[in-house]
Amino acid sequence: MKINKDYQITNSLRISSHSKYNFLIENNNDCLELYDFIRLQRLPYIVIGEGTNIVAPEYFNGIVIQTSLNTINNDKHLNVGASANWNKLVEFTIKNNIYGFENLSLIPGSVGAAPVQNIGAYGVEISSLIKSVECFDLSNNSFITINANDCNFKYRHSCFKDNPDLLILSVNFFNNLKKEFNLNYDSITSYINENNIDFNNLEHNEVAEIINTIRCSKLPDPNNIPNVGSFFKNPIIDNSRLSEFNNFVSWSVTDNSSKLSAGQLINSIKHLLPSFENVGLYEHHSLVMITNSKASYEEVLDFKNIISKTIFNNYSIHLDVEPTIIT
Repeated sequence: MKINKDYQITNSLRISSHSKYNFLIENNNDCLELYDFIRLQRLPYIVIGEGTNIVAPEYFNGIVIQTSLNTINNDKHLNVGASANWNKLVEFTIKNNIYGFENLSLIPGSVGAAPVQNIGAYGVEISSLIKSVECFDLSNNSFITINANDCNFKYRHSCFKDNPDLLILSVNFFNNLKKEFNLNYDSITSYINENNIDFNNLEHNEVAEIINTIRCSKLPDPNNIPNVGSFFKNPIIDNSRLSEFNNFVSWSVTDNSSKLSAGQLINSIKHLLPSFENVGLYEHHSLVMITNSKASYEEVLDFKNIISKTIFNNYSIHLDVEPTIIT
């Protein structure tokens, strides 16, 4: 257990941010200490991983909780500590012939944060890979295991987003999924066709390399350009409105609803947006908000609000944000 005061919150938007306390979980016993610490301090708290999916305030008068649990055990299932780097896990699965993870290559962040958002990319969501999640319940001082069926996984959503008292300690993944590659996503199909690649003879590492190439061509590396990836979720509309969006990409969700490309919507109105000194849209993907490392919390939120308002005024569509906005 480590407790730090006036802690700098590392975040991929590079907003200058501090919290009153940082509590680092190094083992399960620390969870019990954390439970007592929270009740003694009577302060708000939030769990974060690597800070790649948060909008951090200049000062959080509370407790930032992080873990230092990064083991990977591959036995009856694949058990991975919450603080393990997500892409390091993907690389591990490829080296050990564990299938299903390849489309999620290069997604920034930690393993523990991944189920919260139900991360997804190129036609695959993490929910299809999870067997169960090991947690500590901060509301009643208990360790629990939540089966995947009880995680309430939806598009960019899970029970962990609804219940911030659930501190993820490790995730149990399937390690025996069939060797079946998901190559039906449009950008994957286009890349394979353009490069005359044989669908039927692709190896595990080759699929990941294709994903990496596509991703790097569209999305900025947060280590080089500050960002949190996709800033908005793709909105879901009733199919009765689809005729209004004939020129936009859409995906069927249910018999009565479809998902629109938020990036394409934003791209269509970006000429209406005012210029901000320290924040803007990535030139290759309008769904990605970037900063110059000097942006304040208020600037990021102001830019976000203007985008949302402009989209609503032009299309009567409400955009929900993907990253967690810490208040």
